[in-house]
Amino acid sequence: MIVDTCAGPNQIAALVWGSVKFVLLISSNFADYFDKLSERIAQFSNYCPRLSEYEKLFPASPRLQQALSDFYAVVVVFCSKALMVVQEKGVKRFSKSVWKSFKVEFNEIEESLSAAKDEVRGELQLASEQAAHGFRHLLTTEIEENRKLRPQQVAEMQENKYFRSQQTLAQQRTEAWQIQKILNKEEREKIRLLQHIPNYDYTTSLHRAQGLRCEGTCHWLLNRPEFRCWIDQRDSKHLWCYGIPGCGKTILTAYVIDHLKTTFSARDDTAVIYYFFDSSNKKSLQTSTFLRCILHQAVRLESLLPDSQRRLESLFANQIDQAEPAVSELIKLFIHFNGKFKNAFLLIDGLDEADKSDQKNVKFFLKEVQKVDSARILAITHADMDMSKVLGRSRALHIRPEDLKDDIKMYIQWQIDEHSQEELSVCSASLLDKIKQALVSGAEGMLVPLGISTI
Repeated sequence: MIVDTCAGPNQIAALVWGSVKFVLLISSNFADYFDKLSERIAQFSNYCPRLSEYEKLFPASPRLQQALSDFYAVVVVFCSKALMVVQEKGVKRFSKSVWKSFKVEFNEIEESLSAAKDEVRGELQLASEQAAHGFRHLLTTEIEENRKLRPQQVAEMQENKYFRSQQTLAQQRTEAWQIQKILNKEEREKIRLLQHIPNYDYTTSLHRAQGLRCEGTCHWLLNRPEFRCWIDQRDSKHLWCYGIPGCGKTILTAYVIDHLKTTFSARDDTAVIYYFFDSSNKKSLQTSTFLRCILHQAVRLESLLPDSQRRLESLFANQIDQAEPAVSELIKLFIHFNGKFKNAFLLIDGLDEADKSDQKNVKFFLKEVQKVDSARILAITHADMDMSKVLGRSRALHIRPEDLKDDIKMYIQWQIDEHSQEELSVCSASLLDKIKQALVSGAEGMLVPLGISTI
């Protein structure tokens, strides 16, 4: 290109422009020479530290170590030659870089570097594969050893697990026993406290009345609208039931108690509380006896809180030389426990048998109980004791002779059947029928336990 420029048609211009081109070419060759040299040395500065790390990673690979040594040797040769070029005098160095390019000058060393580099790369790959193979072999060996030890480890784990489970079970049993011991003690204390509340066996009158009732009697009461309104809680909360002496009011009370307990047996929020005033037992006619007996029925052990328990203990725990609890305190306690129920049926029979003072106290109590929304009172008395003045929002149910007609027949038949094998065994069927008719006619609306000697 330089020759073509100098040989152009314009000799002077061609000569000048050819000289300029020549100078530019020389300068370009000189700069390219040293740029390549600097670039190669910079590559060495980045590459050699990495090879040093490979040397540390695979110290057990002699072939890789040898390949690295060979590469380092070629690098030393290259650097030595480059140093000689740099140290040459300016003219010589300039002329060499102009007429002899970097590729030509360092061609042999570059080839040696490339070969050494490939050798290092190959040995590095081999060393990596060997290391990976060794690791896999070690891992396989450990897995096999672990597999052999696994049954033993599993057995030990099972043994330890069983031991721990036994320990836990023993601890749980101990804790459960201790808790149960505490609960049993607390339960016994509550039961003992509850036993001290009543000072009279109020269940005796109920059992006696239940024994006097003939099967099939008293069912008429369930069909009376006054009773249905009371038990269904429609328009009246309380009920006064009255009748003549001997009409079976006590037996009827026992029947209602049984009916309510059967109807609400599955309801924990409902209580059926009862009391019979019995003229044959003077203690049963006292106000304090009445209040203690119904309080005993209102207390539930499972819901007895510590404060309430301490309050009861202060009144009933120490029976020796302990004064009778005040009536006012007993009323407060009953109202407190009675209010815990959604429905609390209170059935009282025979209040007319108590004296005037106790009647007055009980009537005052009934007025206080009516302030509790859950209270449902049934009072059964003689007709001359007008309980409608005591019970607000109440109905009155009169026990009429026609209500008892079928009950009297069934009761008399039951009595005849009971004695037909003994006192009446000599009587014919027609005579027994006459006896039955005589008893029915003479009953006059009274359902009382008649003996055969009545005839």
